[in-house]
Amino acid sequence: MEKRMPWADALRGVLILMIVYGHTASNGDMLKHYVYSFHVPMFFFLSGFLFSKGKGGFKAFCRKKFSTLMIPYYIFALFSIVVFTLLGSFASDKLDVALKHEQLHKSLIGMLYASAANGYMKWNIPLWFLPCMFVSQLMAYFISDRVKALLEIKRLYMLPIIASPLALSYLNYYVLRIRALPFHLESAVFLMPFFLLGVCLRKLNWNARLKTPKDWLLCLSLLISGGAIALLFNSRINYFLSSYGKITVFYASAFLSIVGVYMLFQLISNRFLEIAGQNTVPILVMHKFPVVFFQITLAPMFSKTNFAHTLAAVFIALLSACLCLLFGKILENHAPFTIGKSRK
Repeated sequence: MEKRMPWADALRGVLILMIVYGHTASNGDMLKHYVYSFHVPMFFFLSGFLFSKGKGGFKAFCRKKFSTLMIPYYIFALFSIVVFTLLGSFASDKLDVALKHEQLHKSLIGMLYASAANGYMKWNIPLWFLPCMFVSQLMAYFISDRVKALLEIKRLYMLPIIASPLALSYLNYYVLRIRALPFHLESAVFLMPFFLLGVCLRKLNWNARLKTPKDWLLCLSLLISGGAIALLFNSRINYFLSSYGKITVFYASAFLSIVGVYMLFQLISNRFLEIAGQNTVPILVMHKFPVVFFQITLAPMFSKTNFAHTLAAVFIALLSACLCLLFGKILENHAPFTIGKSRK
């Protein structure tokens, strides 16, 4: 087994907390706008950076990814459909949101089709990420070796490697406009440039540690410019709908923020963040339930979008993540397959 990287676990922990926060805060929240500009692309970047085909060939690889990603997806999709069917109307009334109930067979079709873009995954929209990551991993299995071989020939091949899926993304975004493919295949294409950036930086062994004032200046410049571009020149991103606003602005701000965050986290080590990063699946599949509960019971805290709202959303996101970690630990001890883990 490859040795874990504490900074990568900590970064993954921050990213999953950002996702929970994004599903807690209201749409007008500026911090939500900022984290949405890069948190999902950074997940793909990190997945590419840590990507390994393992041993045993494609069949073994596919089996492993299916057990770690798709089995939790199907289990919690079924659970979410049951909860949504029983309590969905109550939650929509309390949260004052329009939530149309679909017939049970449409919810099941949505689960099997595995795309939130068609409106059949309202029972737990965040689950879209798992099938999307699954197909991304399968795609990477067939292209990662070619990418690494090109980088061994010449480092500058990194540019056309990333530019190729970018060109396909632009073609789809402006011309083909293909949406709602099964397993969010279109989202996998839109996010593949970030995945390949991770593969390239790992292969090139880029040492991004902040050692000199110039390193710190570069890191801060990337973070500030990436955030400013996203906040000033683009609307909030909606990944499961493949809504990226001005897509050139999206890619520019996301790439800048990702490289800046990557540089910064080479120095960060935090045990709580590492634990969260090692348990992203249980947090992802379960966080909707405590978040909705707190949004209902603490509704006055979400009545206005201001600084107090942001603090409340941060607190509820942290509390919800902690509850997911607690229940995830129980599942890990008694039914680990439900969260993509195996018995030790």
